[in-house]
Amino acid sequence: MSTYYVDTAGSDGATGLSEVAAWATVAKVNASTFLPDDSILFKRGCTWREMLLVPSSGTDGSPITFGAYSSGANPIINGSDIAPNAEFSEYPFPDYICDNLNVGTNSTGDGATRNYREIIPASLITASATSVKIQLRAAPTGSWVIAGVGIGVHTTGPNAESMTRVTWSGGSNGVTIPADTTVTSDEITFALDETKALVVAVYMTSRYVRQSAQDSGVLLYSNSTAADHSQIAEPGYTSSTFPYGMTTGIIGNGLVSCYSRAQTVDPYEIWEDGTFLQRGTALADAATAGKWYWDDPTNTLYVRASDASAIPSNGKVYEVGGARTECIQDGAKDWLIIESIDCIRSGQSDANLGGILIEGSHSIVRDLTASQHRRHCLTLYMGAANNLVDNVVLYDSEATSPLSIYGTGTTANVVQDSTIYQLTALCTANPVVIHGTAHDNVIQDCEIYRTYVGLVPLVYIYDAGTDRNIIQRCYIHGGYDCVLMTHTTDGTIFRSNLVLTAATITIALRMLNAINTEIINNTLYGTPVYDAVRLEGTSTGATIKNNIFYTGRYVDVAAASAAGLGCDYNCYYSAGATPFRWAGTAYSYADWKTQSGQDAHSVNSDPLFVNASSSATTGFRLGRASPCRGAGTTTGAAPTDYVGVVLPYDGSVDIGCMQWTWWPTTLRRGDFASTTLRRTMR
Repeated sequence: MSTYYVDTAGSDGATGLSEVAAWATVAKVNASTFLPDDSILFKRGCTWREMLLVPSSGTDGSPITFGAYSSGANPIINGSDIAPNAEFSEYPFPDYICDNLNVGTNSTGDGATRNYREIIPASLITASATSVKIQLRAAPTGSWVIAGVGIGVHTTGPNAESMTRVTWSGGSNGVTIPADTTVTSDEITFALDETKALVVAVYMTSRYVRQSAQDSGVLLYSNSTAADHSQIAEPGYTSSTFPYGMTTGIIGNGLVSCYSRAQTVDPYEIWEDGTFLQRGTALADAATAGKWYWDDPTNTLYVRASDASAIPSNGKVYEVGGARTECIQDGAKDWLIIESIDCIRSGQSDANLGGILIEGSHSIVRDLTASQHRRHCLTLYMGAANNLVDNVVLYDSEATSPLSIYGTGTTANVVQDSTIYQLTALCTANPVVIHGTAHDNVIQDCEIYRTYVGLVPLVYIYDAGTDRNIIQRCYIHGGYDCVLMTHTTDGTIFRSNLVLTAATITIALRMLNAINTEIINNTLYGTPVYDAVRLEGTSTGATIKNNIFYTGRYVDVAAASAAGLGCDYNCYYSAGATPFRWAGTAYSYADWKTQSGQDAHSVNSDPLFVNASSSATTGFRLGRASPCRGAGTTTGAAPTDYVGVVLPYDGSVDIGCMQWTWWPTTLRRGDFASTTLRRTMR
């Protein structure tokens, strides 16, 4: 049994067998061979931009441990590469302060000489500038022959405080604009204030004006005098007004800059100080703060800082997706302990699986954080079996779910006492996904949530053969579309969970062609737009028992899903007059029982929580006078409640996720039949 140490200040030429003789790189670990009971420890506070590929298996009772030593924060394996600030150079964008070029398609004109004054309201001006360019667009029916153009700050009528000449083609006062064509002026020095309206004066000897819409707020003055008024602040003539304006654009050149650097491969992700920046679909998107664009033909990366600051000097750290496939791969090795090593920011390809990839069996992953990956933070994959994931934090996978349990032979894994969530709006996937025939896995004692609105379930279980997976004793909240969705699965068990639905959530628990689903001893609280439970398609054989539905609507059962339904011993409260649907028809509680033959032993009254309005989950314990106490069925009940109380308790089972007990709410989560109380009750 040997212990090896790894420190970024070490040397791969050392023995690795002591802190003072530590190795330096993860590559050295990957190239070594280890024996059962060996430990490989990474120094806390250090970061490696490498991938750990486990080279050896442990044995039953003698695992190989990959962990941490010393004090401080967990060591980090970072899958990204640094993009040095000094490598970025400024790329200025033309910025439209006012874009009225493409408003309206009508035109008017007769070739006559005319002065125009267009009043552009401040509401159409989006930024201030010290220099500008003017764009004008001629009508489809004829060209403009312009003799003079000016710009000024509007006062009243067609008047301005003063006029500044606009020149064309390197200093000319006039310009000819062909029909249906846009021409841009020289850049001129002009103090533009976004809070003040503008006057653009145009003197032309051939009048073919392309109109902009009246509802844009633009007003057009016209005068047919032959004299050039484009440089006169107060024309002093009687003018005609029209219910349209000229199609005019104002550009503040260089107002907006992004920064570019050479980037030979698509990085897929960019992080600024550890936060995702948003990918754009065109170079113009990189003119927006917090966005980036990679140009394939030129191998150039364009980035604009989240605060629009200058990247070479703003002191922020920029990272791009690295070429490493994951941060940690177990290499399909068995009997490992991977603990206290944080994994962050992998992703230079959608073919990669993300932070931590487990394909072996009988391993433990614990006490770590995996976050901010393009793909999964942690994947139990293709043959991973009998593994334990304990006390981990998984959050923010930009393109996929933080936790993925996938594939043939992925079975009998347990994920427990962990927190799994999507924190930012760029991370749009389900926090948890189980699919690809993964079966008989358990997620328990976890908090699962999402903080933004997104049209995906919080927990998504799908694919034929993805059967008998269990979600139990979890605190699940937030979301939008639904909390749980099962699709073409068999035997999913959802029990002893506390579910707080967001006000905008559509359906809490949704089964689509999913058979033999068990929904037992849960508390569902909130106001989903539709149903607390919906059985769609052919979702036969469902069991819905011992649940509290403190929701806007309750149960919706399609005609093809009615066979084998067992719905009873539930508590319903807070919905409207017809909160049930049976074969497409809405029913009251009494009519539902008559038409469906369900809920003969259920109650339709306030469950009397201790304090459901409290942000603490302990507020969802039952009060002493609750009608749910002892009203559940012991047949098919959950084996434990939300906090680990073994059921039945004192010979009875309550309705809901928390059994009423004599002990105070400060006791801890865990198996109350033992002396070890393992986790604080949420």
